[in-house]
Amino acid sequence: MTKIKMSLRLYIFIVGWIFLLRPVSAQSRYYSLADDRSAPVIESWNLTDPDTIGQSVITLHYEMRYVVDTLSHSVHQNRVVVQTDGNVVKYYVMRRHLQDRIMTQVEKLLDGTAAVPGVGGQYVKTAEEEEMDRIAGVDDILNSEIWFCRDKGILIERMHDYDRQNFAIEYEEPIPKFEWIVGSQQREICGYQCFSAHAWFRGRSWTAWFCPEIPVDTGPWKFNGLPGVILAVTDSSSHYDWECVAVKGQEPIIYYRVPKKRIGKEQYAQYVKNIHTSPLSVLGHGGDVVFYSRASKKWLDDTWEVPYNPIELE
Repeated sequence: MTKIKMSLRLYIFIVGWIFLLRPVSAQSRYYSLADDRSAPVIESWNLTDPDTIGQSVITLHYEMRYVVDTLSHSVHQNRVVVQTDGNVVKYYVMRRHLQDRIMTQVEKLLDGTAAVPGVGGQYVKTAEEEEMDRIAGVDDILNSEIWFCRDKGILIERMHDYDRQNFAIEYEEPIPKFEWIVGSQQREICGYQCFSAHAWFRGRSWTAWFCPEIPVDTGPWKFNGLPGVILAVTDSSSHYDWECVAVKGQEPIIYYRVPKKRIGKEQYAQYVKNIHTSPLSVLGHGGDVVFYSRASKKWLDDTWEVPYNPIELE
C-alpha cells in the first residue's frame, strides 16, 4: 500500500509539473511525439457505416518501400492492398485500415454498445487482426486511399484528417494516363513472368513490371494503362518502390462512409505540404492543440517541420 501511495504521489507530482510548464491553457489537447521531426497523429475513422461496392476479381498485396527523409535516406516499409472488380479499384494502406478497425471496436467497447472480445475491458485483437499487425509494417505515416471508377473515368483520393476524428478530405481528378514505353527486360514476380515498361509521370521517372498473363489493368497507387497487371514499380531515385508479395482471389470491396470535405487537387496537395512544412500553424489552433517531443523533452513550436518527399513532384 505504501508503494502504491508513493507511486501515486510521484505521478501527481510529474503531471503537475507538466501542467505548470506547458505553454497553453487548460483546455488544450495534447499529443506526444517521438521527436522533433515526427509527423502529426493521423486521426482515425469509424468503420460502422460500410458499403460493399462489389467483389474483387483479384486482390494484390504489395510491400511498399519509401524514403520520407531525403537527408537521412531512411527507408520505411508498409503493406498496401489493391482490389478491383474490373471497374472499381481500391488502393489502401493495411496499417491505416487496421488502426481504424481496432479504434472502432475500442470505441464500441467504451460506449458499451457491443460485446467486444477482451478481458477486464481491454480490447484483444482477433486472429485476423494479429496477422494483419504482423505483416502491415510498423510505420504509421502513410495516409492515402485511392478509388478508380472506370465507367466514370474518375479517380478519387481521400485521406484521414489530421485535425478531426472520423473525417475525410478528398479530391477528384480524371484517371491519369501514363505514356508507357514497353522495354525488353523480363523478371519473375510471385511466380509470374513480367515485362518492363517506362514512363515519366508528374516529376518522376518510373519503371514498372507488368504481367500479360493476368490481363487486368490495375496496379498500386495511380499506376494503370498496361496490358496486364502491374506487379512492381519503382522510381529512378529509388525513393518509392512497390513489389507484389501475394496474389489473392475474391474479397469484398468496401467503402467506409465517413463525413468528408471535397476540395480541389491543388488545395489537397497544399494541405498535405503544410502539414509537413508548418504543422503547428495548421493544427495548433492558437495553442489549443500542443505537441510534445519525447526525444528533446520540450513542447514543439513553429520551428517544427516534418520531412516531406511527395510522390508527385509536379
